[in-house]
Amino acid sequence: MLVFITSGISISLHAQSIRLDNNHNLTGIPFNGKLILTSDLDSTFWTSDGTAGGTKQLSPVRTGNYSYGIFNNKIYFNGLDKDHGGELWATNGTTAGTELVSDILPSMDSSNPNDFIVYLGKLYFTAYTPGIGRELYQYTGNGSPSAVTDINAGRPDSFDDPLYYLLNNTLFFNAKNSSGMALYNFNGFAATKIIDFPAGYSLSGYSYIGNTLFFFIQNGMNGMRIYKSNGISGATLVTSFSGAFSGIAPPQIVAWNNKIFFTAAALGADFELWSTDGNITQMVKDINPGPNGSSPIILNSVILKNKLVFTASADDSGAELWVTDGTEAGTNMLIDLNENPEEGSDPGLWPVMISYEEMGAGQMNEIFDRTKNYNGYIFFSANPGGIDQKLYKTDGTAQGTDLVKDIIVGDGNGNHYSFMYTKSGVLFSGNDGVGGSEPWISDGTSAGTKPISDINSGGDSNPEFLFIWNGDVYLNADNGDGGPDMLYDFYKLTGPYSPLPVTLSFFKATLENSAVMVQWQTTSESNSEKFELLRSDDGNHFTKIGEVAAAGNSNITLNYSYVDRNAFQQNKEVFYYRIAIVDKDGKRSFSPVEKVKISQQSVLLKLYPNPAHQTLHVYHGDGFTMLEVVDANGRMLIRKQIDGSAAGPIQLDIASLPAGTYVLKAFGAQPATATFIKR
Repeated sequence: MLVFITSGISISLHAQSIRLDNNHNLTGIPFNGKLILTSDLDSTFWTSDGTAGGTKQLSPVRTGNYSYGIFNNKIYFNGLDKDHGGELWATNGTTAGTELVSDILPSMDSSNPNDFIVYLGKLYFTAYTPGIGRELYQYTGNGSPSAVTDINAGRPDSFDDPLYYLLNNTLFFNAKNSSGMALYNFNGFAATKIIDFPAGYSLSGYSYIGNTLFFFIQNGMNGMRIYKSNGISGATLVTSFSGAFSGIAPPQIVAWNNKIFFTAAALGADFELWSTDGNITQMVKDINPGPNGSSPIILNSVILKNKLVFTASADDSGAELWVTDGTEAGTNMLIDLNENPEEGSDPGLWPVMISYEEMGAGQMNEIFDRTKNYNGYIFFSANPGGIDQKLYKTDGTAQGTDLVKDIIVGDGNGNHYSFMYTKSGVLFSGNDGVGGSEPWISDGTSAGTKPISDINSGGDSNPEFLFIWNGDVYLNADNGDGGPDMLYDFYKLTGPYSPLPVTLSFFKATLENSAVMVQWQTTSESNSEKFELLRSDDGNHFTKIGEVAAAGNSNITLNYSYVDRNAFQQNKEVFYYRIAIVDKDGKRSFSPVEKVKISQQSVLLKLYPNPAHQTLHVYHGDGFTMLEVVDANGRMLIRKQIDGSAAGPIQLDIASLPAGTYVLKAFGAQPATATFIKR
């Protein structure tokens, strides 16, 4: 959706709010060093350089829908003009560079390109022609686009609002053939049917575990079914739920801890939290026994302290935050914020949105980074028992769940509120009861929760935060002159503001033979440049020992590692490791600290001294039976049988070896190697 995402300055509180446009409902994305925008008022294209004077209409061409694809440094879209109808257009962000790419259906008839996605270096979209109906088209960047499918042969349409999914470099989508709806895979050359859906069923969502694709189909009268597939051909029914109210469309699905968590009703409206690993499908817990169910909301769930935090309701407590480790015993109410019987606090979690840089046009399988947080906390709104929603934060524990400030969120009823995480804190729509709904910021403390601008001094500006660009936050807001149509204005809040840094989901330093292996994992990266490896022998003073390049921007799980081969040569028994995460703007954040003991008891091999001249002392673990010394060419030069259970180091005579670098091999239950230098 090209939810493309004033010339005045409002009264500044803590940040200057500059109005860039008035009453055109502009939304847009940063692109090619500027902002490309569309007006929800008349579907025209606009551009902005971040100034009021530089915010102007780009072209009279209108967009026929809000689907788009970014390809070859251009934005491709369904453009409408008086001569061609709705056809394939592209823009590079300039008026001259906004042009018709292809008139797929000539004259005023419209092919109406839609459903854009970039895949394997090509642009794909659906378009209509009378001969083959709506089919999938491919565009390489040169010449004319061409149809690559005719799934429902002849004139009937094959595509109607398809759901795309990318897994293992394969594109999946739903399409209609002569028998009905089916799931297909596409490898860039041909579409292959995986499975036909039962009559009346339609695709509602995807997920995956490892290399296994899971997909959900629903029928409004007959229920919901879950299938799994290797993504090549065929699919296996995992489970089914019968009845008109068994599933939610679209389904609420979260993949976590090698399971798919989802909301379903086994009977009537008894919605509860379920999970499947593809083999065993079961209710996680009957949170609200009886016919009503707990109606878990996991669409905006978050992961804190390796537990899933979500909202659920019970007859005796109402809607509150719950937490699960995936087991029945480990599924419990996190905290009862509204202790009035049966009322509940109606919490609304604020997960971190994936930024526009991480998304990629039309390619997102998720919109939230559920593992990312602000200093270990996620913010949420809740009603503790009054009439308004207040601002809270949680670290996933009852002790770490607190009221941040007695400030109304949005209009107090969960309406007209928006939020955005930055390194400085969370921006949100707040209302102190005096200034109306305006932009606020919170660093998680009461003192650090404050308004930053009063855009509409006579009422509510109802800010809707869009993105961060060049250190400023861009948003839509109402300055009060929009009239009954609530026409929004385009603003920026001057910074500096920065997106949240890299999300580290795993960091570990462990012994591996004669080295220390440092491993870490990120689930998302934004503006990251590199990781610096830091080592200390006292836990306080760290020294850089190496660095690893970062991905820059990513919304997938990435694994990194670094081998410290010099640790064993420092003659220290304990080392501390951490990594510095360095952003492209020079800002740094740090991982937790990992302690590694390098002692006779905890290592497989430790050599001393190293370099050595005549005698090499070999400290070893239990179970070794043989030592060998080999040179750089793999030739065995020394062999010595040993008693691996004997205490103390083994003395190895190396006086006869020429100067150079050698490898010591230890054979036993756990073979090990270590490198040493002969002087």
